[in-house]
Amino acid sequence: MKKLAAFVAALLFITILMPVNTVSAEPTFNEPSIKAKSAILIDANSGKVLFAKNENSKIYPASTTKIMTTILAIENGNLDEQYICGREVSVFSKNCSLMGLKPKEKVTIRELIYGMMLVSGNDAANAVAVAVDGSIDSFVERMNQKAQELGMENTNFVNAHGMQKDDHYSTAADMAKLAQYAMKNEEFRKFVATKSHTIASTNKSAARELINTNKLISLDPADNKYHYAYAIGIKTGLTPTAGGCLVAAARHDGMELIACIYGDTSADGVKRWGMAKNMFDYGYNYYASVDLTQILSQIKIQERIPNAPNSDIGSGVLDFVPQFEGNVMYTDTKENIAQLTASPDSITAIKAFDKELVAPIKKDERMGTVTYKLGNQLILMAPLLASRDVLDADSAPGSPSSAPASPGDPGYIEAKTKKDTSIVAIVIICVVFLVGLILLINYLVKRSKKNGQLKRRVPNNKKAYYNYRRRF
Repeated sequence: MKKLAAFVAALLFITILMPVNTVSAEPTFNEPSIKAKSAILIDANSGKVLFAKNENSKIYPASTTKIMTTILAIENGNLDEQYICGREVSVFSKNCSLMGLKPKEKVTIRELIYGMMLVSGNDAANAVAVAVDGSIDSFVERMNQKAQELGMENTNFVNAHGMQKDDHYSTAADMAKLAQYAMKNEEFRKFVATKSHTIASTNKSAARELINTNKLISLDPADNKYHYAYAIGIKTGLTPTAGGCLVAAARHDGMELIACIYGDTSADGVKRWGMAKNMFDYGYNYYASVDLTQILSQIKIQERIPNAPNSDIGSGVLDFVPQFEGNVMYTDTKENIAQLTASPDSITAIKAFDKELVAPIKKDERMGTVTYKLGNQLILMAPLLASRDVLDADSAPGSPSSAPASPGDPGYIEAKTKKDTSIVAIVIICVVFLVGLILLINYLVKRSKKNGQLKRRVPNNKKAYYNYRRRF
C-alpha cells in the first residue's frame, strides 16, 4: 500500500513538472469551399484580390448586368424625371422577372431603378435604357464603352437586362471591377442596400411593394438562415444557362468586401448565399484594413535641384508631396498589418520622375510618381507634386540683377557687403574729383590775378613793353 501511494505521488509530481502543450488560437488559411463555376473576393477600396476561383473564365452575368444599367442611369439620367413607357416594356414573356410595367405608364427613372435592382425587372431595365439614351442600341453602346473605361477587357454586353445571349458575357473579375466602381457612388449604394420599396399608384397600375431578391439582406423571415449581418447589397441573377449568380458587398470593422459568384448549379442557385457568407467570413477572419495616410505622409521624398540659386530657401533641396485621393486604406493579412503598424519604417518609397529636375519649378507642379511598397507588396502609387517654387539661378533673388529682399534671406550679408563696398568706392571717387576740381579752380584764380597785376604794370616806352611781351 505504501509502495502504491509512493508511485501515485511520484506520477503526480512528474505530471506537474511536464510542460503543457497549448493549442494555438491562430487561424489557419482555410479557403472557402466554392461549388460554383467561378468566384472572386476583393477588397472594395483597393481592389486587392483576397480569394479567387476561375475568376477570368467566361461567364454569363444574367441580371447582375443591371449593375451597369443602374450606374449609367445614375450618371447620365435625371432620376426624378417622369418617363412614359413604350413598347420596350412589353417584349418579354411572363416567365422572366418583371416589374409589371405597361406601355404608356408614367414612372420616374428612380422608380425604374428600384424595379430593376430589387425585383430584377427586365422591363424596367429596357425602360431605363430608352429613357437615358433614346434607344436600347445606343444605351448598350454606352455600356460597352463604360466597360472598356473600367478595364473590363473580357466583357461584352448586348442588352440592358442580362437575359441569355451567347455574345452577352463577362468574367467574375470584370464584374468585381464594375461593382467596385459602382459602390463608390452614394446614390447607387442606397438603391442596392434597400430591402423593400413601395411605388405609388400610377396611371396604369396600383401601388406596388418591391422586395429585394438578395437574401443576404432579405426581410423575409423564411430567409433568416441566409441573412448576413454585414451585408450591404448588391445584385442577384439567375437563368438556366448562367446558373445562380450573385454580386454581394459587406462592410465590417472599416473593411468593405465584394464577393462575386457565378455558375451556381444548385436548385434556384440556393447555395450561392452560403458561399457568399463563407467568402466574407474568410475575408474578415484573415484580413484587415488600416489607414496609412499619416504614415505615408511622414516619409520624406527629396531631391537636389542642380541649378537652384545660392539664395534658395531650401539650399537647393526640394521636398515633394504625394497626392492621395482621400484616405489611404491598405488591406493585407492581419499578421502583416500588425507588423506594419508596429514598424512603419518597413515601408519603402520608390520615386520616379517624369522630367529632368531643373529650375524653374512651380509649386504643385506634377514631377513624377511615388510607389510605396511593403517588401514585395505594392501598397499604393501616387503622383508627386513640388512643394514650393524653385527659381533658376539667373532670375532668382540674390542674383547680380537683384538683391535679396530682407536680412533674413540667404546671401543677404554677402550682397550687402558688396553694395557697401561699391558705395565707398563711389564716395572716394567723388572726393578725389572734388579735390581735383577745387585745386584746378584755385590755380586758375591765382593765374588770373597774376595776369591782372602784370597788365596794370605795362610800361609806356617801347623797349620796356618789348621786354614785357617777351616775359609773357
